[in-house]
Amino acid sequence: RVGMNGAAVHEAGPGQVAVVTGSGGIGLVSRRALKSRGVSKVSVVDVLANRLAKAKERGADEVIDGSKEDGVAMVRKYTDGAGCDVVIETAGSEQSVAQAVQYTKKGACIVIVGYSRAGTMTIPTTLAADKELTFKTVTATATSTPSPSSRCRQGWRTSRTSSRKSTAWTTSRPGLTRASRTRQN
Repeated sequence: RVGMNGAAVHEAGPGQVAVVTGSGGIGLVSRRALKSRGVSKVSVVDVLANRLAKAKERGADEVIDGSKEDGVAMVRKYTDGAGCDVVIETAGSEQSVAQAVQYTKKGACIVIVGYSRAGTMTIPTTLAADKELTFKTVTATATSTPSPSSRCRQGWRTSRTSSRKSTAWTTSRPGLTRASRTRQN
């Protein structure tokens, strides 16, 4: 849920470009949540090759191996020099948060999901201020959306309709119907 909340708290949407730092379970869910909200391009940065392979397999538009490549230069390349609209930071590393500031364009948002082992992080605030960045944090309880198991107990039903070009999901529960959301594959 925390990966989904990262995309929701930013209100990510169509036409935006995003970077997810960290490609563990939360990072992969974050990538999927961004794509389901219509984000045009999602790049994933990590230092572990096996996790990057999984991210690519799961649909990342670009994967960047931070142990071998200059992540900032690669994000600039993938965004034609513009920088990204949103970074969802799931790695919990001070270095990845500092790089997230560099990945972004002016007015972008950085959503911090990952926890640092030290409990604190140093952020390049001068650059962040110059770019007029917004920082947000999320936890698994950041929204009032019930967990999948809670939805099941409450009688929610999810159905999926697929074709070669799109997938439509409809979620409903007794007394409430949510509009269908269509995702281009």
